[in-house]
Amino acid sequence: MSTDDTSRPGAAGHEPGSAPPVGGVPPAAGTQPPRTGFFDSIRRVGVQRSEDRWVGGVAGGVAERFGVDPLLVRGLLILSFFLTGAGFVVYALAWALLPERTDGRIHLQEATRGQFDVALLGAALTLVVGFAWSDGPWSWWGGFFSWVEALLWIAVWVGVVVLIVKLVRDRRARTTTVPPPAPFTPAPPAPYATAAVPPAAPVPPTAPLPPPPPPRPRVPGAGAGTVGVVTGLALLAGALLLIAERVGDLDLPFWGAAWLGAAIAVVGAGIVVSGLRGRRGGGLTALAIVGILVGLALWPIAGYGGPAPVWQAPEDASVVSGGTVVLDTADKAASGVHVQFGDVTVDLTDLDLSEVTPGEPVVVPVSMAAGATRIVVPADAAVEAQVRMLAGNVTWRVDGDYRTAAGVTTAATTFTSAEVDELGGAQLLLEVDGSAGDITIRENR
Repeated sequence: MSTDDTSRPGAAGHEPGSAPPVGGVPPAAGTQPPRTGFFDSIRRVGVQRSEDRWVGGVAGGVAERFGVDPLLVRGLLILSFFLTGAGFVVYALAWALLPERTDGRIHLQEATRGQFDVALLGAALTLVVGFAWSDGPWSWWGGFFSWVEALLWIAVWVGVVVLIVKLVRDRRARTTTVPPPAPFTPAPPAPYATAAVPPAAPVPPTAPLPPPPPPRPRVPGAGAGTVGVVTGLALLAGALLLIAERVGDLDLPFWGAAWLGAAIAVVGAGIVVSGLRGRRGGGLTALAIVGILVGLALWPIAGYGGPAPVWQAPEDASVVSGGTVVLDTADKAASGVHVQFGDVTVDLTDLDLSEVTPGEPVVVPVSMAAGATRIVVPADAAVEAQVRMLAGNVTWRVDGDYRTAAGVTTAATTFTSAEVDELGGAQLLLEVDGSAGDITIRENR
């Protein structure tokens, strides 16, 4: 018969002062359950806005997360800004939702807690710019198919980034060292030998595996100094080309294309020099890739000079940057209008065309560097418009006809009113030339 007292301390399975059983270990103090909120799931992605930033730190954070050069990510972002408003939208969302590297703050989350940061205003303005991007070949607006096209372009850029990241990771995987094989250790002898089995014959020792080849030394990049010198030379080449074009020593339709080619050549020379020094291209390679991508985007317009720039307005033309220009006589109309920058309305409604012979029209030249221009023509007039827009949108609203043309092109688009066919020729000919922006031609009703 047992006389042990099970109520005393330590009789439950362990002595006093010893560790409690595993099953009874309480949770450690301060342990928090895993966070599953929306903003916490964004933090788990691992992309944080970098302190090395130009604007919001998004490009630097993406580059650090995937191990690529920040200049490459910034170049792709800038190119997407020129091609579609979706680039602005994606950047704005990333700016508002990605956490800060230093303290993990998310601007949108802090705003929901009543702590507003001025950086969130910048993200909101960027978002508005993206959604306000007007019609274009890679824009958001213009119907269902324009949305599909914009999303396809986003997919293309995402694919480019994924491909670059994959190539970088594959390259790093090839340079990783193989761990050495584990050393061979013979088994200890048996404590006694059995009489039934004779001892085994000795086995000659196996030759050890050869040591793995040493890892290749890491090749340094071009260096910040080299990248700075090459960038300065590229900018200097652009300045020299601009001066030569201004003084008339360079006759090129689009000096920007020549500058881009010269800049790529300078960067290529820098990469060659870095190779001769035993270094990688590094940031120069990223600049070359960005330059080539921009060159491919500008290829269709490389031979187009565009309208007269701001400092070379057509002779006798009315140079304006805003407001309304009324052309109510044939002489004023023939002199034309040159829009520098801004929002301008060219009013032709009071122009008398009753004495104009069809087929011998009054020619009105209109050029625009950048901005938005509306041209209002007389009602029921025989109007023909020859519009060449380098990058932007053209809208025709005459005689109930609604037509649009948008994109990056050097080809001219011709619009005619129904009266041109009825009278056998135009009475008013609009010769419109624009670099970038929006042009609308409408009838006065």
